[in-house]
Amino acid sequence: MPYSETESIVLKKFRYGDTSLIATLFTKEFGKFNAIIKGARSIKSKYSGIFDPINHIKIILNKKENRELQVISKAEVLNPYQNIKKEIEKLLISFRILELINKLFYQYDKSESTFSLLKDTLNFLNESKIDSSLVLLYFQTKLSKSIGISLAREKQNNIIQDETFNYYGQYKIDRNDFEYLQNLYKQEFNSLQKFEIDCNRMYNLIDFMDTHLLSNYYTSNTLLTKRSIFQIENFKLKHK
Repeated sequence: MPYSETESIVLKKFRYGDTSLIATLFTKEFGKFNAIIKGARSIKSKYSGIFDPINHIKIILNKKENRELQVISKAEVLNPYQNIKKEIEKLLISFRILELINKLFYQYDKSESTFSLLKDTLNFLNESKIDSSLVLLYFQTKLSKSIGISLAREKQNNIIQDETFNYYGQYKIDRNDFEYLQNLYKQEFNSLQKFEIDCNRMYNLIDFMDTHLLSNYYTSNTLLTKRSIFQIENFKLKHK
């Protein structure tokens, strides 16, 4: 099989052996998969820093179907998102976004629309001064559409009852919040600022959207970054 080139966002990485890395990548052409980068941790490695989480990279690989670990032949950074990495709130929000993608997609699940959404969201976070939590909430609404569980579809399925949106008695939002989420979904990145809301409402809606997204996969409590978002919103409340 000839070598293939694709864009990728690095979701996570961990050490393997004495000098290598295993990275989880979400790619435009092939979806999500794990790859081994041999010698990436050696002192003179040409891959130093390339496979850090969040990085937007280009990779070349000899892809083999159903291989547990793909082998990367070449890689380069397209965007390291330095501004995100300089701001703790943006960094934590980005990790939350990556964790959602990692949990919602199985090995070799492919979605070019989701890849584009992920890349566009990170690009916007990197350059924007808008509340990062709002960007996360916007991403969640767009992601729900991308994976086929949009709020509009749930409304048609009569999930809303007695003026509330209810998942098994755990999370409820009223019709105003539901309409807010629908309107937020319809926006472009450059019009998000007019949708800023108070911190408590923001946190509740982010929590609700986690449940909506993960209800068919996991529980929201499995998100390792969940506590970080709660801490961000609490900090904002205390320093108003």
